[in-house]
Amino acid sequence: MDHREPTRMSGLARLRRAIPADAAGIAAVHQRCWYETYTGILRRDLVLGREPHEFTCLWTEALAPLSTWRSHVVEIPHGPILGFATAGPIREPEGDADGELIALYVLRRHQREGLGRILFEAARDTLATAGYRSMVARALGLNPACGFYEHLGGRVLADAERPFRGVLVHEMSYVWTLDAATP
Repeated sequence: MDHREPTRMSGLARLRRAIPADAAGIAAVHQRCWYETYTGILRRDLVLGREPHEFTCLWTEALAPLSTWRSHVVEIPHGPILGFATAGPIREPEGDADGELIALYVLRRHQREGLGRILFEAARDTLATAGYRSMVARALGLNPACGFYEHLGGRVLADAERPFRGVLVHEMSYVWTLDAATP
């Protein structure tokens, strides 16, 4: 199967599985969304303290063939990546959850176009098809993603303070039950 074939479309954007060649494009979106999302939520030095190469290294490794993470992108055909979602096994145990929505970012100028929902559904379906029973998503308490996750039926699993780069941050965890029979 050609992983560049769209599985869902929204307007001019299409969804497809990410491939290793997407690492730089995903890294650019991740970096921009990091600034757009966390400016005003995190201290300035925490927002600006991430170097471009950190994002590129992360996504080069995450998209490697042996990675347990599975990613999707939404893009303009033959154009730029507008957003991405990544799912895989849960990284830090939380309740009975076994799967995790590791990242979901859409460029601010393309939010509220249905792309986030399409990416969320792709991540959820990927985990359900792989046999995971549940999916957790984590977000800082002031992140607008909390409302998005609640709108998509996420149930609050945890509401806690946790360390992040030397400071305590308020983090929300949401959980969804997955059913492999009806992804």
